Amino acid sequence: MLRPSFDRVDNNKPYTFDNIHIVPFIENCRKGGKYENPYFQKGNPIYQKLSNGDIIACYRTLTIAEKITGINSASIGKCCNGI
Repeated sequence: MLRPSFDRVDNNKPYTFDNIHIVPFIENCRKGGKYENPYFQKGNPIYQKLSNGDIIACYRTLTIAEKITGINSASIGKCCNGI
């Protein structure tokens, strides 16, 4: 989650040397907006957190979260919705 990631300064402009800065990947995950972070265009990111609230992983979709964690996507969705 702390690996370097490129972020655009102005999201309306393409990735160019004068329009990028390097941020931790988790910071890009937190943006999560359709136009702010293309990695999460299809929906909201899924955060995997410890009981103290620390984020340990970020997934693009429920399906990806299920494949990586081995936890059923329906269960993950219910948890995300507080059910």
